[in-house]
Amino acid sequence: MKRNFTTNLFSIALSIITIPVFGQWDSFTTNSAYHHYAVDAVSANVIYAGGYGGSFLKSADGGDTWDLLGIGSTDWVNAIHFEDELTGWIVACPGNTDPGDILKTTDG
Repeated sequence: MKRNFTTNLFSIALSIITIPVFGQWDSFTTNSAYHHYAVDAVSANVIYAGGYGGSFLKSADGGDTWDLLGIGSTDWVNAIHFEDELTGWIVACPGNTDPGDILKTTDG
């Protein structure tokens, strides 16, 4: 009996400790009409996002406002990585199954 009580108490304590804690998500609105597939937060303030139709955006205020930058084509931006606020790479392709390009910027 004592063993069952101890086992049950341990199980209850473990289940309370392991209850998942869910983070809070904030939603941001951009001034782009396109779907976005990639994002990279360089800092708490500087964020890049990109997606369909060559859509490429930058926020300098943590996502409150967005500037449309574009990539010079209508290729889809599928991945973004920035080392800092100016130097970064994107992977862009003309469609889901077409070969793509890797583009680099040194001026953001």
